[in-house]
Amino acid sequence: MDKFYTTKKLIGAKRAQLWRQFISETFVELDCGGMSTDNFFGELRARSLGELGISTITTDAYDVFRTDNSILKSGSDDFIVSIQTSGQSVIRQLDRDVVLKAGDFTIYDSTMPYHLHFDSRLSQLVVKVPRAEFKKHLQTPEAFTALHYEGGAGLSQVMTQFAQSLFDQANTLDEKAQSRLSETFISLLTDAIRDATSQHERAPRNKETQLLRVKHYIKKHLRNPQLNLSGLAEAQNISERYLHNLFELEGITPSRFIWNERLKSAHIDLTNPLLSHRSISEICFAWGFNDTAHFSRSFKSKYGLSPRTLRQNLC
Repeated sequence: MDKFYTTKKLIGAKRAQLWRQFISETFVELDCGGMSTDNFFGELRARSLGELGISTITTDAYDVFRTDNSILKSGSDDFIVSIQTSGQSVIRQLDRDVVLKAGDFTIYDSTMPYHLHFDSRLSQLVVKVPRAEFKKHLQTPEAFTALHYEGGAGLSQVMTQFAQSLFDQANTLDEKAQSRLSETFISLLTDAIRDATSQHERAPRNKETQLLRVKHYIKKHLRNPQLNLSGLAEAQNISERYLHNLFELEGITPSRFIWNERLKSAHIDLTNPLLSHRSISEICFAWGFNDTAHFSRSFKSKYGLSPRTLRQNLC
């Protein structure tokens, strides 16, 4: 079934408002900014193909944001493949910028924040791939997100041309053919990624990517007092030994990183006048600490003041 959205017949500020609704319904919950509200143009056609969502999009300049808040609003667990078909775009995720020109592609993870920047009119072919389906072909697709892949030759070009054919022919295919061809696409995508990464040494970047993902997971689960190294390693599908190896890049243990992040978050809350009604104990337990005395000693060691003295000084 096709979904077709266009801003052509919309008036004024409704263009920006409804365009955000269109893209959130098609992809994942998103926020938008930087639109020309009176004459912004966007056009989107979306189709389903087996487990995949496949769309073409043409849009004027604007910015798209996938924030922690928007992630909480939707249960999406997909990878998104952006294939640039005209113009240029910038995808930011995991502290990296990926610049796409016509023919290039990248993948990004819907469970982590990202920022898409479009500075002029462009078009893209976008494929949404469920994580569970992707992992059937690539054990750790997370290691290959937010990287730049040139699509002008070889397996990359085969994959991007196949994706365009899938979009063009999706409505002519029966359910069995759609399922079979969606598997073929993911296999081609995986081969293109492997081919590109075999030609360019990416091991250090992959390790860096894994560390960023682990840090993001920690920050999302800081409030959970049960957060520990074994659970963290299991959630990231790595060993505890490798977890320690990742944090050696920054000269810190994972336990110390968790502790420091909790102290930092507690410090922010303790200095927030809007939270002055909350007791020190409440803030302590809210950030996963389970011993107020130990919390106070650690806080004073890090910031030079006890939590109580800090609050008294702010009054």
